[in-house]
Formats: sequence, structure tokens, C-alpha cells
Amino acid sequence: MAELDPVREFALSKALEVRNLGDTPESIVTTAGVFETYLTSGTSS
Repeated sequence: MAELDPVREFALSKALEVRNLGDTPESIVTTAGVFETYLTSGTSS
């Protein structure tokens, strides 16, 4: 398995924390993508 970069790893862990029990893997990944976008845009500006 490929190493995750810290931002992606954090985003995915946060997405897993806030997920609902009915969430699909796709929606969890989408949530992680939103977190990752937010984090990367916040640090780059």
C-alpha cells in the first residue's frame, strides 16, 4: 500500500470521524477530499 502524505492521512481520519453509519465508502472519500482541499488551500495561501 502506498504511503499517504500527512495532509491526506489527516483528512481521511477526520472524514472517518465525522461519517454517519449509513455513509458509503464513496461519500467518506468525498468528505476526505473536501477536508484535503480545505487544508491544502489554507496552507498554501
